[in-house]
Amino acid sequence: MPKRIAISLFVLIGLTAMALLWVSHEQRRLLRDWERLTQEQQRLETHWEQLLLEQAALGAHGRIEGIAQDKLNMKYPSLFEQERLDCCEDNL
Repeated sequence: MPKRIAISLFVLIGLTAMALLWVSHEQRRLLRDWERLTQEQQRLETHWEQLLLEQAALGAHGRIEGIAQDKLNMKYPSLFEQERLDCCEDNL
């Protein structure tokens, strides 16, 4: 009987050691994945900030005004060229 207990304990110790090795390996793998994902998140956040800056620059009022004047030959109308439109009058 004591021999049977010793063998059982030896098997349990072996299984525990194997489980410990597997858990350690899994922990290292998960840590590597977490670090990779953290780096990817930082890269994407940087890219997002660059896109926001680019959007702000492209939509700036002065830039749009410059394009309208340079490429489309648009200009502000003078006081004599302006007309007032009344949108709410009944013309019946």
